[in-house]
Amino acid sequence: MTISSFLIRIIFLAAPGIVSYMLFRKLAGKNKCEKWEEGCFVVLFSLIIYAIYYIFVWFFVFFGWSKGELVFFNAVLDESVAIRWQEIIIASLIGVPVAFIVSAVHTYKLINKIGRFLHVTRRFGDEDVWNFFHNLPEKQEYEWVYIRDHKTNLLYFGFIHAYSDSEKERELLMGDVDVFSNDNGEFIYKAKMLYICRSRYDLTIEIPLSDKEIKKDQK
Repeated sequence: MTISSFLIRIIFLAAPGIVSYMLFRKLAGKNKCEKWEEGCFVVLFSLIIYAIYYIFVWFFVFFGWSKGELVFFNAVLDESVAIRWQEIIIASLIGVPVAFIVSAVHTYKLINKIGRFLHVTRRFGDEDVWNFFHNLPEKQEYEWVYIRDHKTNLLYFGFIHAYSDSEKERELLMGDVDVFSNDNGEFIYKAKMLYICRSRYDLTIEIPLSDKEIKKDQK
């Protein structure tokens, strides 16, 4: 087998992993990643997908519901083994729920939560606090936030529709926004939608106390 033909076979066989990884990046956000890391992730996604596929094939064969077999692992190194395109299509379909599951594990930091529960780490995740804050359960519960814009000396009160990735400038899309002076709290105007783009040092985000919490503090 020549190197070129081997690479072509690898690309075709890794297609489910590529599709699944791209979907995962779309769901989880495009955090900065080295090329070799992306390659490792594609390989890992491919192995997970084909392993799941293999388990299903083994299950059906074991109960006599099918006589098929998975040829992926043989097709990687043996040029005489033909690539089964139906395997690639089915594996690509399996890759969709895999991407959603991995994205959920990533978003809710399940690995780090397990690590903190076992007292083997204190890390909350790999990305910076910007992403960590926007995924906090408290933020999802209260929704309404205060944004202090130190560049324009304004205070925005509303809820966040969307936010930018960590490596970019701090972009926020807010809805039902009340705009105040940051100095004296004087109301200035109201906006249905508001887009903000600032450097990472120009914004402060605050979650206000709920009515229940305010009453509790007043007791």
